[in-house]
Amino acid sequence: MNAATTTDLRQVYGIGEVFANRIISARDKLGGFLLEDQLNDIWGLSLETQQRLWEHFVLDSTPIIKKQNINNITIAQLAQHYYVSTSLASKIVAIRTQKEHLSSWNDLAAIQQLDSVKKARLSLY
Repeated sequence: MNAATTTDLRQVYGIGEVFANRIISARDKLGGFLLEDQLNDIWGLSLETQQRLWEHFVLDSTPIIKKQNINNITIAQLAQHYYVSTSLASKIVAIRTQKEHLSSWNDLAAIQQLDSVKKARLSLY
């Protein structure tokens, strides 16, 4: 999946130009998919279509991800991440500033935008 082109993806029933571009865009912003269920995060992509994709592709190449330290990253850097909006980045940095240091994702429990799935996704990167 991490090496698939839009042409490759469009060979799968249910994947047209729009979904192929969404998948490639998400993959590029993430630096690659680490988990199959990250396709759940592609807007409008049904579970049935995801299953068909995994019948054709695998996560055969694990991307090398350079994790970023949540205690040193700026709002602008955070907001560049696929899973983080500028609003969420601002809230994270505000809590980090208030606490002086974040020791775990649990320190961000007050942020409603940051559910357990998003925390799990962000912890990968």
